[in-house]
Amino acid sequence: MSEQSYSWSPPQGLTNHADVPLKSDVDLFAPPPDEIGEVLSAHSSLKQGVQPWSLGTRLALGFMIGSILAVVAFIAIDLMDGLFEWQIGLAAAAGGLGLLITLLATGFSHSCTYVGREGCARFKCSGNRDNVSGTELFCFRNATELRTSQVRRYTNGVYQGTSYTFTWSDADGRTRYTISGTHHSEKGTPPPKDAYHYASAAELAWSHYLLQMVPEQLKKNDAIYFSLGGSDWVRVGAGFLDLCVRGETTHCDANEIASVHLDKGIFTIKRTDAKEGWFSSKGVFKFNYGNLANAQLFAFVVDKLAGVRIF
Repeated sequence: MSEQSYSWSPPQGLTNHADVPLKSDVDLFAPPPDEIGEVLSAHSSLKQGVQPWSLGTRLALGFMIGSILAVVAFIAIDLMDGLFEWQIGLAAAAGGLGLLITLLATGFSHSCTYVGREGCARFKCSGNRDNVSGTELFCFRNATELRTSQVRRYTNGVYQGTSYTFTWSDADGRTRYTISGTHHSEKGTPPPKDAYHYASAAELAWSHYLLQMVPEQLKKNDAIYFSLGGSDWVRVGAGFLDLCVRGETTHCDANEIASVHLDKGIFTIKRTDAKEGWFSSKGVFKFNYGNLANAQLFAFVVDKLAGVRIF
């Protein structure tokens, strides 16, 4: 067998999406597209030298495991004085399930992802490393807004996992790219190889991409615009914030803002003259993090441009 070649060799010092140095045996089986610009991070679930199992080997192992499960199920039903028909049926089901699980577990399926200064890309291979069955390419220039959401799921107070969605859309509101999935870190920091870090790294690169446009936008509009969904929005300028909530626009100079707080996915902005009551509040503005377009950039410009820290 000839020595296997690999498509792309990462430059020295390149990290994965969790900012951990790439290992020397990583197999980046598809090269990064030129359209995403300089590669900032990369990851592949495939290691160099890993070969797919032959179908014959997978079937042999599957039949062996399936047979063991079938015998166990047959004996268990017999000990419970079950009907012979039940023994045969459940034994066959257990055997088939064992075969199916084995085939799925020994299948050859891997992903390779890149985040660049101007976009991101994801490739999938199945069957063998040269069979790239899925290709995703997203260029930042094709979108204007990113919205993110994370939902922690609990059952009877027990943490079950966190679902996340990162959705980029264009000026017409059309979805241009989505990264979604589930991780199982209640504190929000899954292991470095978790696919969540691909989404997180793409968000960071996107925010830096937008940051380059801030000076030009300030020159044209004196402020940076962030949509809150529908007709609501917030504008951030040098030393001020403008908010439009439910059709009412409020101007806040930096010295009129008592605090900007983010807690449990809710942004709360309070003016120094804020009054909060049970049934009504004045000078208090609240909106969901998931409704705010380009939230990471918003946090940065509120701090650096408006001069207000977010806590």
